[in-house]
Amino acid sequence: MAQLCAAAAAACCQRMLSELSTTQQLHAALLADMWQAPNVSTAAVDSLSTVAKRPGAVLPLPAVEMLLGLPTWPNFALPLLPHVASACLEGAGLRDRLKPLLLSVLGDLEAVWADAGLQAALLALSLPAMEELLSYSELKVSH
Repeated sequence: MAQLCAAAAAACCQRMLSELSTTQQLHAALLADMWQAPNVSTAAVDSLSTVAKRPGAVLPLPAVEMLLGLPTWPNFALPLLPHVASACLEGAGLRDRLKPLLLSVLGDLEAVWADAGLQAALLALSLPAMEELLSYSELKVSH
């Protein structure tokens, strides 16, 4: 019975999220994370990732700017990191904000390899974003 209720709640959440703009979905994910509702934040990030994975699509600039403005990168948003990195590199006027982001999240490669979510985010980076990360002298490769 509990599984049935959880499945129904997840379907309802997906339906409601699909009616929101990408920026509203991101707001919902941030609120869900604050309220410790991981199913909602995961559903919102999945929806945003699906939009960003479409051929030729990128995350909308307001969503990218919102994520770049966060004091720390939330774990639930790790799947969005490669999309934000690509948006920063694609001339959105955000390239200067990419270095602090990549170094704060992926700047210690030993920590990255010890965490499956960080590892997945690193491996999902585009080649230009990976080259950018690897060019930073501040990148830690061992302790």
